[in-house]
Amino acid sequence: MSIIVLPRNLPSNPTQIHLLYREKLAGGNLLKVAHAGIEFLYPDGQRLVLHRTPDNNTHVSTYEEFASGQYVQRTQVTGSIKDIEKRAYLCLQQAKEYSALFANCEHLTSFVLKGEFHSKQLQAAALGAGVSLAAACTVLKDSPWWVKFFVVAGGTMAASHLSKENRLPRR
Repeated sequence: MSIIVLPRNLPSNPTQIHLLYREKLAGGNLLKVAHAGIEFLYPDGQRLVLHRTPDNNTHVSTYEEFASGQYVQRTQVTGSIKDIEKRAYLCLQQAKEYSALFANCEHLTSFVLKGEFHSKQLQAAALGAGVSLAAACTVLKDSPWWVKFFVVAGGTMAASHLSKENRLPRR
């Protein structure tokens, strides 16, 4: 097996850029989420992926390492390759540590691709939690606290799951 030394930075002048999503277990392997990364393709055939994980924070890996033997949903990215490349370099220089709420893989990809920090999976989970909490406080107001807790937790997980399924269409 040959050892591949990955650059701390991405090489310049990619020919194509793709947004990638694959399944990943989260929350102590209790919840499946969609893990996001940005693939940079180069004229020599090299395929590198910029992504952020709890173990390695913001980093570059090969496509094969990112895919981890799983199905990967690839979407061609439109926009200025130079602008995307500049924001990718900035993220690598900052080397922001992973945070599920404030600096996850979707925050990274949304910033690099569009210059905005957001996570659609987190937004969906927050919406699910809010709707479930409203139901727990109104419809289930006379129920025990643990019933309300499970309704809110279930609503949060269901919304997160639906968001993940939306990013990973059936093969």
